[in-house]
Amino acid sequence: MRHEFDGEFGEVHFSMSYRDKVIVMSFPLNGNDVLLLSCEKDFNFGKLPFKVLKIIESLKKSPMKTF
Repeated sequence: MRHEFDGEFGEVHFSMSYRDKVIVMSFPLNGNDVLLLSCEKDFNFGKLPFKVLKIIESLKKSPMKTF
């Protein structure tokens, strides 16, 4: 995930792309690791990224590589 605007806008927690066939979300983890999640376009994507953030929150704080 890119960091050049972290100072101005804050850290990136997730990124979402709404495409013709799917919705794709990416979540930065430790180091250069990224969790990539995709779902169908008719899925209600308003709450999902925040549920994922809660799940991976403890993993991001862990010094061990758990993925």
